[in-house]
Amino acid sequence: MTGQSFKVLLAALVFACALVSKPQGMSSITLAQNDSENLSYNGSPAWSPDGKLLAFVSGQAGNLDIWVMESDGSNSQNLTEDDPGPNFSPLWAPDGQLIAYISAPVGADFYDLLSGTAFYDLWVMEQDGSHPVNLTADFEGYSGEYRWSPDGNHIALISNIPLTSDGSSEVNTNIWLMEPDGSHPVNLTSESDILPGSLTWGPDSRLIAFTSATVDPVQRDGIRLLQIDDPDLSVVTSKRSDVQVAWSPGGDVLAVTTLLSDGSGLYDIWRVDVNGQNLINLTPNSPGLDWNPVWSPDGQSLAFESSRDIPDGQGRDVWVMSADGSNAVNLTGELFDWSIRPSWSPDGTRIAFEAYEDNDFTAIGISGRSDIWIINADGSNPTKLTSDNS
Repeated sequence: MTGQSFKVLLAALVFACALVSKPQGMSSITLAQNDSENLSYNGSPAWSPDGKLLAFVSGQAGNLDIWVMESDGSNSQNLTEDDPGPNFSPLWAPDGQLIAYISAPVGADFYDLLSGTAFYDLWVMEQDGSHPVNLTADFEGYSGEYRWSPDGNHIALISNIPLTSDGSSEVNTNIWLMEPDGSHPVNLTSESDILPGSLTWGPDSRLIAFTSATVDPVQRDGIRLLQIDDPDLSVVTSKRSDVQVAWSPGGDVLAVTTLLSDGSGLYDIWRVDVNGQNLINLTPNSPGLDWNPVWSPDGQSLAFESSRDIPDGQGRDVWVMSADGSNAVNLTGELFDWSIRPSWSPDGTRIAFEAYEDNDFTAIGISGRSDIWIINADGSNPTKLTSDNS
């Protein structure tokens, strides 16, 4: 098999898994239209830039839709009620005028439980749900993780695009860049022989860091850096199983989730300077999985998910630690066994998250009721926001 053919074969597998190992049997799931079991799902909170609204995913209308509500849980509104397929992964444009999201066909097998990444078409709509536009309608493949540039002028996304003109199943995974209306799509990694995973923008909106995998041999291979107007890549880390990356607001440091090499299936959170210097493990000796680091707006703290306080490892809490790994505090350990997807308020005082009240998290919409909660960054005043929405 040639190197290119090997890359083609691997790309589909790697993309479907988002370069993420799934501990404890987690896998992608299929979600059907009007599945009554989806009625109990509320999750994936995303703050509006002004902190007044939260976009989220809910099944309360019988389909998985993008909703918005005020930050106290009032005045919820379904923005995608006319879309019959499941909708996921809402993110606000930096100016708050648009919301991007992923939409999939009814019954699609497309959602990765551990990473929270959905696959298929990327859409953008006005903040009130009007004028939805499919940005990847002309893409023969499907799209997954995406991020707005900090200046709002571009969206970077990871997408599978067929390599052959006849639309056959051969695909290749790349990072694409486009404007918010879907125009001027550019393949940023077409010249590289690597497979991208998680991505993050630098604060200047010119640089993108992403986790990568090599093709020959097939293995994760750290973090690469690219400029949106230059095809050459620079190396931040190499020969490491880095699976998530998040750029600090200050612009000089990356937070990185790394699969441990001991075969345990667990992860630690590291930090590294953008130039590759000062690689430091922020969660050494943690007895559980540490995952999904999210920077506070001032760059002084990281929220993250951890199973370290769950005796059997079957759960996660939302934690906060200082940017150097010190002062780690469990914010949700007294509330639930499953608390995931922390999202900082723009002023850094509160964190929204998704939680399962009955401690029976298995799969989104399958069993266990999930709700969106909000908690102060010091762990005080936990408040359920979606209790009256279904």
